[in-house]
Amino acid sequence: MKKITLVLISFIFFELQVVAQTSAVRRDSTSLMLENMSIEDLIGIKITVASKKAMTQKETPAIVSVITAQDIKSIGARDLLDILRLVPGVTFNLDVTGVVSWSMRGNWGDEGKILLLVDGQEMNEIDFATNYLGNRFDISQIKRVEIIRGPGSSIYGGYAELGVISIITKGSEDLNGIQVAGTYGQLSNTYGRRNISVSAGKDFNGVKISLAAYLSNGQRSNANYTDIYGRSASMKGNSNLNTTQFNLGVKYKGLSFRSIAEQYNMTTLANYSTNPGYGVKINYGTWVNELKYDFKLSTKLTLTPKLNSNFFQPYATTDTNIGPPYVVNFNRTTGGLHANYDWNDYINIIAGAECFYDYAINTRPQDSTFNFNNNQSVGYRTLSSYAQGLVKTKIVNFTAGFKIIDHQLFGSAFAPRIGLTRSFGDFHIKILYNRAFRTPTIGDLQTNQKLIPEITNVYELEAGYKFGDHMILSANLFYIKISNPIVYYVPPKVPFGAYGNFNQAGTKGIEAEYRYQMPKWFVAVNYSYYTSNGINKVTLYSVQNNPNQNLGIPQNKISLLANFKFFKKCYIAPFVTFLSEKTAYTKTVSATDSNMVQQILPATTMINLSLGADNIIKGLDIQLMAFNLLNQSNFYAQPYGVPNNPGLAPMPGLGREFVIRMTYRLKKG
Repeated sequence: MKKITLVLISFIFFELQVVAQTSAVRRDSTSLMLENMSIEDLIGIKITVASKKAMTQKETPAIVSVITAQDIKSIGARDLLDILRLVPGVTFNLDVTGVVSWSMRGNWGDEGKILLLVDGQEMNEIDFATNYLGNRFDISQIKRVEIIRGPGSSIYGGYAELGVISIITKGSEDLNGIQVAGTYGQLSNTYGRRNISVSAGKDFNGVKISLAAYLSNGQRSNANYTDIYGRSASMKGNSNLNTTQFNLGVKYKGLSFRSIAEQYNMTTLANYSTNPGYGVKINYGTWVNELKYDFKLSTKLTLTPKLNSNFFQPYATTDTNIGPPYVVNFNRTTGGLHANYDWNDYINIIAGAECFYDYAINTRPQDSTFNFNNNQSVGYRTLSSYAQGLVKTKIVNFTAGFKIIDHQLFGSAFAPRIGLTRSFGDFHIKILYNRAFRTPTIGDLQTNQKLIPEITNVYELEAGYKFGDHMILSANLFYIKISNPIVYYVPPKVPFGAYGNFNQAGTKGIEAEYRYQMPKWFVAVNYSYYTSNGINKVTLYSVQNNPNQNLGIPQNKISLLANFKFFKKCYIAPFVTFLSEKTAYTKTVSATDSNMVQQILPATTMINLSLGADNIIKGLDIQLMAFNLLNQSNFYAQPYGVPNNPGLAPMPGLGREFVIRMTYRLKKG
C-alpha cells in the first residue's frame, strides 16, 4: 500500500506541474451543466451492462436504470447508498456482522445474488460473495451507474442472479487534469463523514492513464443500538466506516489494465446476536486486477484475451470476545477469451469462455475453527462459456443467449435468456425471459458440501412512452421464482450458522418511472411494489400473518428527485424517499424466554435538500446538503430469521446530517 501511495503522489505532482503551465480551465462534463440533458439525450445514452454491446435503454434486453453524474450531483449523494435510493425496488438490510447490504424487488440480494462491478471489475468477495455498503465509494469520481434490475447470469454468471450494479468512474478523457473533492458531514453530536479524494488523468501521446485515491472516515449512526436482549449502547464512535481506496487505469490502443486496491474497516455493535457494548473491529481487504487486449482482426471481429487476479480478505477480526479470530485469505485467478462479431448492421454475436480457480487459506493454523474439512486451505476450479446473438429486424429486435458453468464439486448450472424489444416511434416494449443461478461459494461449501446452485426463473414485461420533447413514462411487471434457494440458518450446535438449499422463494410486482425534463429544471419520480404471496415458501423469510411481505423489506417505495437552476450557476434539488412499513424480529419474549418477537416498524419518509453552485470561480463547485431533515428514525432490519434462533435487532441508520462538499478541477486547456 505504501508503494501505491508513493506512485500516486509522484503522478499527481507531475500532473500539477503540467497543468499549472496554463490558466485556462474549461467547462466540461465533469461539472453539472447549466443546461440539463434533454430527454432524447437521456434515453439515448448507450450502456453495456446488460448485453456487453453498447445499446440504448430502450433497445437493451433488460430492465435497466442509468443514474447519471447529473442526478448524482443533484441529490448531493454522500455514497452509493444514496445513489441506489433513486432506483426502484432497491432497499437495504442488515446482515449478521453488522454489514448493510441490498435487497432488490423484495428479495434479499446479498451473498452472491447481486453483482457489483467497478470499472468492469467484480467486487463481490468470494468467501460468501457479499457486498458491504456505507461510506465506501467516492461520489465525485463516478461518471454514471448502470443497474440491471433483474437477472444477469447469462452474461456474468453465478453472482448476478437478481441484479447487476455497475459503477463507471471518470477516465483520463473526463479528467484531463486533476480533481480534488472534500466532504464533511455533521450529525447532532458528532461528525457523520470526513472524506477526501484526488483524481488525475491524462493522455500521454496515446497512453491514457487515470489514477484516483479516496480516504474516508464515516459513521453508520450516532443513535443507540439495542439488541434483542434489551442491552443498549451508543453507536457514536462504535460504528465507524473507514475506507482507503485506489483505482488505477491504463490504456494504450487495444491494451488495457485496471487495478483497484481497497481497505474497508468497520466497527459494529451488531454482531450475530451479541452486543458487547463496544464497536467490534471487522476489516475487509480487496485487490482486483485485470489485463486484457482487444485484437481487432477485422472491422467486424474483435478477440479479447483477458487475465484477472483478485484477492479478498473479508470479515477479518481477531476480537476473541465475540468468537474465534477469523483471518482467511481468498484468491481468484481467471483466464478467458472473448469474441465480438458484428456480422452487419443488424446482427451481432458475442461469445466467450473462462476458467477460474478459487483458493482459500486460513492464515491462523493455530486456530482450526475455520479450516476446510480439516485442511488449512482449499481450492476449486470452474469452467464457463457463454454466447449471445442479437438480431434487429423491422418487426422486432431479438436477443438470445446463455451461460453454462461447470464446478468441480457441485457440477453444472445453465442460464439461458430470450429478449424481444421493439420501438414504435415514441413507444417501446420489452418481453423478457431469463433463467439465472446463484452458485455456492467457498464459505457456503465449508458449511455444507452438498449444496447445489439455486435456480431462478424471471419473466418481465416493460412498456414506455415519450410524450413530446420533455416527458417520458415507463412501467414494468416482473415475476421471480427461486428454486432451491441457498439460505443462511443456524442449526443446533453450529454457533456461526450454515447454508442449506430450501424449497422456494421469490416475488412478483410492478415498477414505474416518470421524468419531466426542461433545460433549467427537471422532476423525476418512481414507484415500486412487490408481493411474495404464493411464491415464498422459506420460513426464514416469512412475516407472521402477512404472506405478502418478506421479512425486513418494505413492499412500497417511492422516490422523488427535482432540480431547479437559478442565478445561472446555482441550483436547488429536493430528494424524497418513502418506504412503507416493514416487519422485523426486534426482541426476545422475556428475560427467561429467548424466542424472538416480530414487530412492525413504521413507514419512513426521508426528506433531503441540496443547494449548490457550479464554477463559482474557475473549476470550483460547492454544495450544501441536508439529509433526513425530519430526523426520522430509520432502521436496517435483518431479512431472515426464525423465532427460536437469536438474531440481530434492527440497527438505526443516520439521523439528520448537514453536509458540505467542495470540488475543484484543474484542467489542461
